Amino acid sequence: MQIVLVRHGIAEDVTAGSTQIDADRRLTKKGRKQMKRVAKGLRRVLGEIDLIATSPYTRAVQTADILYKEFSKEGAPVLEQVDALKSGASGAAVKQWLLTKDSACTLMLVGHEPDLSTLMAYLTSGGGAYAKLGKAGACLIDSYSHDTAKGKLLWLCTPAMFKWLGV
Repeated sequence: MQIVLVRHGIAEDVTAGSTQIDADRRLTKKGRKQMKRVAKGLRRVLGEIDLIATSPYTRAVQTADILYKEFSKEGAPVLEQVDALKSGASGAAVKQWLLTKDSACTLMLVGHEPDLSTLMAYLTSGGGAYAKLGKAGACLIDSYSHDTAKGKLLWLCTPAMFKWLGV
């Protein structure tokens, strides 16, 4: 199984005294533009994927929609909202969800920090090691196995790195 972790793009700030709740924050114009470039770069690097799973929070759903539009040019991945990817959810909850998926598929999980960085460590080393995913950042975990519950971190990219791919 290959797992691509993608942090949502740049989102609106919650201003002091605002009644807006965190789950409703939307991508900014800059965040949408940046995610379109990242999506093109990811498609160029990955080709096809089987499933895009996203946190149900607005900014993550918007990010997943941008990714879906780009990846559906290569085929039609499934798009699914997953409560286990909500901000503050545990790596164990994601691991349980992963057990329901085919071990031969490529999954893209869209979520939040610090949860994705913690999940990256959990899926590659069982915890401990820690690398941070910036906004619109992505990483690829290869050879994730349900049996060992561990995979190999192949790469981690910042949004700026996708410029090198000419997108």
